[in-house]
Amino acid sequence: MSDTDNLPEINHQEVWRIIEQELLLSKGPKVTEQVGKAFRALQARRRDGAHGTDVNLAAAEHYMYARFLTGTTGDPLVMAAPIGYALKKQIYFTLGIEDWMRTSPNNPVLPPSVGSVVWGELGVADGMKDFQGINGGGSVRIGGSLEALKQGAY
Repeated sequence: MSDTDNLPEINHQEVWRIIEQELLLSKGPKVTEQVGKAFRALQARRRDGAHGTDVNLAAAEHYMYARFLTGTTGDPLVMAAPIGYALKKQIYFTLGIEDWMRTSPNNPVLPPSVGSVVWGELGVADGMKDFQGINGGGSVRIGGSLEALKQGAY
């Protein structure tokens, strides 16, 4: 039995609390800079060795990454990333090679989760609002996120 077999369900109120707290602590002249700093702070906390299996923190990080990537690129294709990432995880878990996805040697890879997909999709929606707010409702940039997503896929 792995240490991820008995993970609790995502507490959506707790995820919102984490997101709101991190956004309050992160400063930047533009919302995308604030969101980017919040994402990096959440990412660092998840990799600190003590929070690697916190499903609420993971969901908040998924939200913040999707919001940041969409907000900076204006690419609606980011909406496919959360489900694509969950599918990749499912394949790796099925093959028993989930350790290949580790981003930190201190923490196991959490199993795919519908909740994290939903939080990623919420991040995309809010990121698109950020992009349009910064760019005066400007048009989307289809494909603008693909290079970043490609780097993250490896």
